[in-house]
Amino acid sequence: MAWVLKNVSLIQVLRNGFLATLLMEIFYRLTDLFLHHSLDVAVGIGQMFMLQSPLVIRIAGYVVFLAGGVIFSYLYARFIPKRSIWTGLLYGIIFIWLIVDGLLFEPSFIGIDYGVMWVMINFLGHFVYGGSLGFFYGGEYRKSLKSVIGELKNEV
Repeated sequence: MAWVLKNVSLIQVLRNGFLATLLMEIFYRLTDLFLHHSLDVAVGIGQMFMLQSPLVIRIAGYVVFLAGGVIFSYLYARFIPKRSIWTGLLYGIIFIWLIVDGLLFEPSFIGIDYGVMWVMINFLGHFVYGGSLGFFYGGEYRKSLKSVIGELKNEV
């Protein structure tokens, strides 16, 4: 089948997309907590469906946000041959933030009408997402885990 990837399983695509999206959302919530901005991706996505209930808007937004994270995880695994934290960062910033989010979804280019703080937080959120994908797919976490386990064995 065309969607099958070499050296990457569907479970890895789902896991990596879910975790990277979760880390991105945690970043957004933490920055909202400390900087009091109004960047709520789930609500913004949910409002595109013209729903009435705030709860339904948020749930629909999170479902679409998570599905998008998994789809972009698949695209990264499918089309980026040398996966590392660096290619992940570039993918998150150039492809997802600048092209997809900046040109397709924002009413103005990269959402500049919302202010510099909003643009920077959105940029950094995509930086977190792309870096996470590169970290997970590039195997850096396995190398880090092995070095930590090796150090623990040496201490014992």
